[in-house]
Amino acid sequence: MHVASDQSNGTNQQTKASKEKRKRNTEAKELPGMEFHQNRKALTETAMIATLTSIFVVSTFYIPLLSILLALIPMPFMVLAVRRGSRYAFFALVMVTLIIGLLTGVIYSLFALVIFGPMALAMGWWIRHRKEPHEVIFIGAVGSAAAIFTMMQLIAMASGIQLTLEISQMITGIMEQQAAALQQMNLEVVALEEAVHYLLLVFPGLILIQSLFGAFVNYYLTMAVLRRFTPSEEPLPEFSRFRLPGHVVSGVFLLMALSWGSQFIHGINHISLLANVTLIAVMIFFMQGISLISYWIKGTRVPKWVRLVILVILVILSPMITLISLLGLVDVLADFRKLTVSK
Repeated sequence: MHVASDQSNGTNQQTKASKEKRKRNTEAKELPGMEFHQNRKALTETAMIATLTSIFVVSTFYIPLLSILLALIPMPFMVLAVRRGSRYAFFALVMVTLIIGLLTGVIYSLFALVIFGPMALAMGWWIRHRKEPHEVIFIGAVGSAAAIFTMMQLIAMASGIQLTLEISQMITGIMEQQAAALQQMNLEVVALEEAVHYLLLVFPGLILIQSLFGAFVNYYLTMAVLRRFTPSEEPLPEFSRFRLPGHVVSGVFLLMALSWGSQFIHGINHISLLANVTLIAVMIFFMQGISLISYWIKGTRVPKWVRLVILVILVILSPMITLISLLGLVDVLADFRKLTVSK
């Protein structure tokens, strides 16, 4: 009986081992097919995004009114990078560059690649690796601003044209031609020249702010698209719960102190440096302040569209920027929403 039982157990074990072996062989055969299917889907999605983006960019070449939407170009590449990987997003960017270059010229295609490529790839990679929202937005803004400054420097080296100087001369010429009309409107030419001088002074800061705003908008649009088409992704971070890290305050004040101290270093325009740092700090804390106001309005249970209208009005009203920035600064220090505790 024991012999029969042992033979039966041995037969069962052999049968089980044989089934497992067949299962592994089947999975090994199916794996290349599944991988090929996934790669085909990824390539199809890459080609579709590249084609649609190219059509849109080319349409802005002939319909200038659509150019305001060019800031949203990184969004589809960010979605592709999160869903399929950075290499597919890079391939899509190269395809868009080639298509635009064939249809409109090299300059326009390089503009699209240099300005929007670094932001899309950097933010897509960081979202895919589950980084915090403020980290993703920061890396996107830095990538975009660095690309813009690099392009300006390359243009200056290739053509000898300094864009800031050209803009200054153009505006000065316009004001000289319109001096009489400005006086009739009770606008002093001297005051306008001071305003233009200040804008040129903080020109680098304005570029960084534009990059920061573009990264901010593209991040939330990307997360909204991912939540709609890929339910398995993390839920959309609420803007009302956006919060800067606590050490940003010490970092800002350190930069201000260093900017002020740069006046003792020969060759550094400390006034321009301090003005740019101050402008960037105001915009950073303004984002925090708007987020806090959105959180408070949301607590009143007003309709979502009403909350959106109020926030847009607050963004447009320039006299409120300083007040909202101070509110954001206090919120970073005090954490009115207790986000750190709830996290």
